Amino acid sequence: MTQPMTTGDKQRPRGRRREASQAEQLELPVRTWGGRRKGAGRPKSRTSRAPHTRREDVVARYPLHVTWKLEEDLPNVRGLATARVIMAAIAAGKEREGFRVVHFCIQGRHLHLLTEADSKEALAKGLRGLGIRIARAINKVLARKGRVIKERYNSRALKTPTETRHSLRYVINNTRKHRSQRNEVVNRDWADPLSSERWFDGWRQGWAPPPSEEQRPVASPRTWLLSVGWQKAGGLLDLNEIPGPTREAALSRERLRLHGPFVAGRRSG
Repeated sequence: MTQPMTTGDKQRPRGRRREASQAEQLELPVRTWGGRRKGAGRPKSRTSRAPHTRREDVVARYPLHVTWKLEEDLPNVRGLATARVIMAAIAAGKEREGFRVVHFCIQGRHLHLLTEADSKEALAKGLRGLGIRIARAINKVLARKGRVIKERYNSRALKTPTETRHSLRYVINNTRKHRSQRNEVVNRDWADPLSSERWFDGWRQGWAPPPSEEQRPVASPRTWLLSVGWQKAGGLLDLNEIPGPTREAALSRERLRLHGPFVAGRRSG
């Protein structure tokens, strides 16, 4: 005969056991990633030299020297067809809200820009739009597809008149440096047509008026350093001075120091 169940012998309903078990399982930690481990994260590129680190904040009063490297499978972009569309793309994207391209130089595998930007966001947006314009233009003229700019841009803020003057000379006279390194003859007062030299009014030699203001491919500088401040570090620039730390550059500066600038009414070459 079954004994009657007393109050102490009552068992919990089975439904409550299931709810308690489920509650305990939900308290277990849920891991959604593999955790910190050696070798995790984005793999480093063997070809990229621009580190993927947090960029410094952009200060509106400091201009920036920007360098863009191009893909290796591209031809020398100083060729007439590619250089023409690059200059047109720079002219179309030279100025947008908070961003300006003030000077440039086109080289075979890279581009140099002197820019001004009101903020880091304005710089990023301006360069992104300009990069898209350049990539589309080059791909169209070469009937190709794929990436044109090799890696992230490299930028350096110019905070003093001396830094700004050196960068001005380096950017707009950059082709003279490369030609001297290849032991090519560079005529006196030769000017690079694939840079913004014609729109720079800070030459000791003076300069004929540019073709027209409508064709101006760069924006006018608004920062004190790029407009007048750079002259505080040494006065006007000389077309025949070779920029950079090379032997040829040192010799060109020594000639200028000993003999002074060459000022002529006409140009050769």
